[in-house]
Amino acid sequence: MARTLRVSVSPLRSGDQQLEADAAHYVARVHRSSPGDPLVLFDPLNGTQACASVLEVSKQRVRVRVEEPREVPDVGRLPVSLVQAMGKGDKPERVVKEATALGASAVVLLESDRGTPRVTRVGERAAQRQQRLEASAVDAARQSGRSRIPEIVGPLRFVDFLNQAGERSLVLDPCGNVGLLESLEALAPSATQPVQIWIGPEGGFSPAELSELEGRGGRRVRFGPLVLRTETAACAALGAVLAWHQR
Repeated sequence: MARTLRVSVSPLRSGDQQLEADAAHYVARVHRSSPGDPLVLFDPLNGTQACASVLEVSKQRVRVRVEEPREVPDVGRLPVSLVQAMGKGDKPERVVKEATALGASAVVLLESDRGTPRVTRVGERAAQRQQRLEASAVDAARQSGRSRIPEIVGPLRFVDFLNQAGERSLVLDPCGNVGLLESLEALAPSATQPVQIWIGPEGGFSPAELSELEGRGGRRVRFGPLVLRTETAACAALGAVLAWHQR
C-alpha cells in the first residue's frame, strides 16, 4: 500500500488554508494530487504533524483542510552528532541530507587545515547557505519519515569547536587503533550520553588537529580497509551507528 504523501509546512496550524508555492508545486505538479486525496503535513522545525486532505487544486493554488497538529516522536533519531569537515561545492548539502535520513541529531560543519578555505559566516551568502542546508534536511526528513531536522551548526573554525570534543568523540582515521563498532560497544551511546563522529576532509584531519583531538580525549577509530571520500565516510559511519543502535 502506498504511503500517504508527506508535505513540509511551517508553521503548521489547523483549518482550511492555501499551501505556499513550493509545497503547492510538490502536491499539484510533482504528485498530481486531486481534491479528496489525503496528506500528512509536518513541521520539521517544531516536530509536529497533522492529517490533511486536498480541497482544491488549480494552476494558481492548492487548498487543504488540516486537522489539529500534534507533536510526534522523531522516529529514527540517533544519539549521535556528526562533526564534518567542510567539503567543496554541494558536498555540505549532500552530507546534511544523508545525515538527516540516517538519524543524526546534529550536524556540525567545520573548517579544517586540509578542507575548504575560510567561508563567510555573516551576510546574504551565509544566510543563503543556511537556507540550502536546511532545505536539504527538510527534503530528507520528508522522504525518510523523520518529524524533525537535525540541528545544523556552522561552519565553524576547528579551534572554535574543539572545546566540545571529549572522551565520547570518535574520530575516523584509517590508522586508528580500535574499530568503530568496538568503540560504540564501549561507549554505549544513549539519549543521555550521545557521541560525536568526527570526519575530516579529503586527506583527513592534519596531524596537528588529530593531536588536539586526542588531547581532549577523542578516540581515533578505523572503519574498514578502504579510503572513503569524506561524504561517503559520513554515510557509512552513520549507517553503522544506525545498525548498531537497532541491533
